[in-house]
Amino acid sequence: MKTLVPTCLVETDSASSSGIIIDARKGYVITHATVLLPHLANRFSLFKRLLKETRMRGDAFEDVIPFHVTFEQRQIGKTGDTEQHYRGDFKSSGGFIIEPINIVASGSDPMLLPSRMIKRKGQLRFVWRSENFSSTIRRLFPASEWKFIEDLPQDKKTDAGSPEISKDQVYHLLPYFVLIQVPALKDFVVPATEKIIQKDFADVRVGSEVLVVATPFGNLSPEVFLNSVSGGIISNLAGEGRELMLTDARCIPGSEGGAIYEKLHLNRNPIGMVVAPLCWKANEWVGLAVGCRISEILGSLRKSFGDSITGREIPLNGTLVSSSSPFDSIFVVLISSGAMWGSGILINQDLGLIVTCSHVLNGAREVKVRTDVPHFAWRTAEVIYATADEQVFDIAFLRLKDFQPISQPISQWPMVPDAEKDFAEGTEVFVVGHAAFGQENRLRPTVTHGVISKVLFIDQIPIIIQTTCSVNSGASGGAIVNRNGQLLGIVVCNARNKDCGATYPHLNLSIPAKTVWPAIRRYVESGKISDLESLTLSNPRAKLLWTLKSSETKLMDTVKSHL
Repeated sequence: MKTLVPTCLVETDSASSSGIIIDARKGYVITHATVLLPHLANRFSLFKRLLKETRMRGDAFEDVIPFHVTFEQRQIGKTGDTEQHYRGDFKSSGGFIIEPINIVASGSDPMLLPSRMIKRKGQLRFVWRSENFSSTIRRLFPASEWKFIEDLPQDKKTDAGSPEISKDQVYHLLPYFVLIQVPALKDFVVPATEKIIQKDFADVRVGSEVLVVATPFGNLSPEVFLNSVSGGIISNLAGEGRELMLTDARCIPGSEGGAIYEKLHLNRNPIGMVVAPLCWKANEWVGLAVGCRISEILGSLRKSFGDSITGREIPLNGTLVSSSSPFDSIFVVLISSGAMWGSGILINQDLGLIVTCSHVLNGAREVKVRTDVPHFAWRTAEVIYATADEQVFDIAFLRLKDFQPISQPISQWPMVPDAEKDFAEGTEVFVVGHAAFGQENRLRPTVTHGVISKVLFIDQIPIIIQTTCSVNSGASGGAIVNRNGQLLGIVVCNARNKDCGATYPHLNLSIPAKTVWPAIRRYVESGKISDLESLTLSNPRAKLLWTLKSSETKLMDTVKSHL
């Protein structure tokens, strides 16, 4: 049986992106408007008209933009059948066909055999803006702070004659989408793939595992990259309809227009589309990709151009929710110390006790704390203890004033596993914190996924946990947890090369919760600050490790960055 892969490559004569087939019978493909950037970059009047009118039909463009769509048709069979491996060849029909080379496979389990790659002409039908998505973009990503295109060195600029694309043009097109019609798609329709979008959308929560299917680098080498898969989680959801999705799945240019699937429902519908694979805030790379909920894209298309495009039979009201995540047992708050902000962990409800990092406080003795459950509320907290800069652990404790325990099913204490195996290298972990998005945004904590890459010990006591989770500014004081919601560490910093300004969010250091927990319990029982002062370590070897200094080298302050 043949099946049509619902993701594809979209090309013009000057750009390329990924795409999603939403109706093979009608030949409808949607992608992100990034693919139009080279065409619009120097056509200022056309660009201005699009921004003003928010929607345009393809025939309204000043000249015809040639589109081609490359898609896959795969054979579903059983191992034991003839498995086909492929080589490329051009056909007189103008399509790029992959010719089979037969190889016999073994076994009896169902399998997806390699693909037939086909390239066909398409026609631009519609360009439109999602108003809901646009509103959320402007609120969450102010143009003065964020950018979504890399600054290239002078010798890497576009060739003479090619349009130079500005960061403002990229920003303005973020909420725009494109519908292309490929008449030849109907020749490859089978009943199972006639409509790609045909069922309710899966419920997705922050922390849900996702797969992104896209074509990295666009048309650079589709034989290699077409419909490549990247994995990650839903890091956050924003907007009144949760239409904006953030994921830590690794995406690179060319992935714009690619499909985001919930991993547990990969054979169902895509839940979102990649809009921006890379983003920077204050010139710091944020290791998250921005996506838009697929039902929002199709709903705004229907609103702009009517039911004749999407059809009433396509459901557009799936739910994406951000509650009831696996991390509800860890209560992460946002801490504001004036212009600076960071994260903290509520570790005892009766006392309103919060642990965070000393540098988050910026020397303040009283700070504002925002709790997000059951609703957003600001409270005042006093600093009861904070380590000095020269100490090993960058840790501080706050007590909320006039705090009433939250009527929320979270435990009185976070669970802190004691066994060494629970934080061994390679253990799957999550970082929960208010990274990148500050106190001006009503956004719940962002979650990123990775593994423990290294644990450093002194005298069999863990001193540093290093992870591959994406950690950005604002995550300091946040939590490292496992899939069971157990607290493993307190985030301190990521890494930055101060010589070139490059930030490495996937290389970060945290304080092991197991090491500081005995002192915290003693303080709760006794109320004596001296119990917290026991966290003031003067171990020279531990200090060397935390300052990234060895006994044989100078202080490597070029690669450590507080958040």
